[in-house]
Amino acid sequence: MRKLSRNELRDVIRREERAFVVRLRGEIVTLTRLKPRGQEVDSEMTVTHPAHRARGLATLVKADALQWAREQGFRTAGTGGTVLNLPMLRVNTRLGYQVERMWITWERTV
Repeated sequence: MRKLSRNELRDVIRREERAFVVRLRGEIVTLTRLKPRGQEVDSEMTVTHPAHRARGLATLVKADALQWAREQGFRTAGTGGTVLNLPMLRVNTRLGYQVERMWITWERTV
């Protein structure tokens, strides 16, 4: 498999997903990505720099991404994540995401 150059990787990302950011003094402090999948979009990798957390930036950037999706004609949005990430669960709840049934993964030390 051939390694992609920086510009080739950027082109793939631009073609397959949309990124939304919050910048402070030119630096990205919050990011989320949307991947269109047919009639719906999936939100992935919402992150905020630790120094800027608990200020509503993740909610802001995800709300902006959902507004873009609505304007593009998408009507369904999904998102995932660990149930241990309580701040992200609060963000998703504020934005109207509803929990769907999930499977349980069992693990043990052998």
